[in-house]
Amino acid sequence: MGQRTDQSLNDEGRRQAEDTAKNLDKDFQILFSSPLRRAFETAEIIAKELGLSIVVAHELSERDSGNLSGLLWEEIKENTVGAVDWNVVKKGEFDFSPHNGESMENVRDRLSRFLDRVKREHLDQKVLIVTHGGILRVLHIMHKQEVPDVPNLSLHELEI
Repeated sequence: MGQRTDQSLNDEGRRQAEDTAKNLDKDFQILFSSPLRRAFETAEIIAKELGLSIVVAHELSERDSGNLSGLLWEEIKENTVGAVDWNVVKKGEFDFSPHNGESMENVRDRLSRFLDRVKREHLDQKVLIVTHGGILRVLHIMHKQEVPDVPNLSLHELEI
């Protein structure tokens, strides 16, 4: 969906967030969220269940896919003359900068700044982050882990 499509959760997304919130460990001490509506609404549901406030971190916003945002995969394939397909994107390998979006380097830089801040300011805390599939894929790549399938709501544990 990218950064430019800022839609709310649908009923299924709210249900998934509620189910997840009920099953999370209760010992998280801080909750960071992307400011994009779908992530922030998920964070609100989780925060209510865990009794936490939300710290908005713009670095956790989804990758900006530029003028490809909001298009169907068939339209993306057509607009990029077949250069972009889901297999390339889900591995985090595609550079969106030619389409007025973000390069992988841009995303890594902003995530590195965020992780450095978390390490510096929350070293001894258990941190929960609500973000997006593209960001999770990049985090796995940065941690030299195989990029898993990332459904709309999934839990990932990373040691930073």
